[in-house]
Amino acid sequence: MNYIKQLDSVRAIAVILVIIEHWIPKASLGQRIPYGELGVDMFFVLSGFLISGILLQNKDSVENGQRTMTSVLKSFYIRRSLRIFPIYYLVIFAALYFSAYTQTRVQIAFPWYATYTANWFMFYHGWDGIMSHLWSLAVEEQFYIIWPWLLLFVRKKWLPWLIAAFILTGTISNYLVAHRPLGTVLTFTCFDAFGLGALLAWLYQSGKDRIKKFHPYFSVAALVSFVIVLISIWRFKHDITTSYFILINGPLVILLHYML
Repeated sequence: MNYIKQLDSVRAIAVILVIIEHWIPKASLGQRIPYGELGVDMFFVLSGFLISGILLQNKDSVENGQRTMTSVLKSFYIRRSLRIFPIYYLVIFAALYFSAYTQTRVQIAFPWYATYTANWFMFYHGWDGIMSHLWSLAVEEQFYIIWPWLLLFVRKKWLPWLIAAFILTGTISNYLVAHRPLGTVLTFTCFDAFGLGALLAWLYQSGKDRIKKFHPYFSVAALVSFVIVLISIWRFKHDITTSYFILINGPLVILLHYML
């Protein structure tokens, strides 16, 4: 997929939102807004968009006889591994070595970190200090394991239904775990954000005519999202709105449409 420089701005916004989440005092007015959740969700949407875009291009190459499914999957996993594994494993091994100074449970949880299942460890045992942020990387890696196989092997005419099923799964899952602390770190509760990114990639690959066709629907979703977020902030209940995780990405989807 071609480099889209405008997405760097979206990444910067996502990073700033996460930083604000950790810097603003809990008692301040600004804490009504779930900056961190917004930032992480934006990253997941971007990941869903970029990964799906790459896979859809490769899917066309396979169907045109230019590549084989095996070579596409091999290339995908090698590239993902080289990009993420070196620095990730350097960090967790360093944390293990200096575990006495980290004030974390990295010694106990190391198998979870090493297998990219740290989000499940935190779901059962709570946050783990300075290692807590690794839950999102675990979710990303689990998404990488599942999504290529689905997107590449499902026939093109069924792709919209596959993507819709992913979004619906994430939305329903959030409802099911709404009563559980840290329920939103589970992989399937993030499927709605990944699915929205995949939906955008599908529209992008389909051409401008299809984007124009669906644009009014996304505009309505963005408006509804904005209203729901305002109500949630006013009522201090932004963290219990299950459909929030899909609706909040409406404005981001619109933003990406204009950028593209």
